Amino acid sequence: MGLTQHGAGWPFAVPDFFIKFLTEPGDLVADIFSGRGMAGRAVEENQRRWICIESALQYVRGAAELFRSFQGYCINPALEEAFKSSHTSYPGRQTAARRGKHGGCLRGLHRRREAPGT
Repeated sequence: MGLTQHGAGWPFAVPDFFIKFLTEPGDLVADIFSGRGMAGRAVEENQRRWICIESALQYVRGAAELFRSFQGYCINPALEEAFKSSHTSYPGRQTAARRGKHGGCLRGLHRRREAPGT
C-alpha cells in the first residue's frame, strides 16, 4: 500500500504474551497508541474485547488491513473516504477507535480544529 512503517512496531508475540499473562477471556483491553494494530490482533485472537486508538491515519489504514478478513469487520465510512483521498496521511489530527468482534467495530474520525486566524 506504500504506507510509512510504524517506528515502534512490536512482533505479534510481545502483545500476545502480555495479553495472555495479564487478562482473561472476555476482558476489555485498551491500546491508546495502537500503531499498526498488533495488540488488537492479539486481543482478538485471544477472545478478549478491545478498543485501539491511533492518531496517525496512515497507521489506522494499515491496521485496518489486518482486520478486513475478520468476521464482523466494519469501518466508519468517513475513514474509508479519508483513506481514498490520502496517499499516506491526512491533515489535522485523527483518532480512530477499533473494537473487535467481542465489542464493536472500527469507528471514528476527528479532525483538530485550527484556532481562528491560523
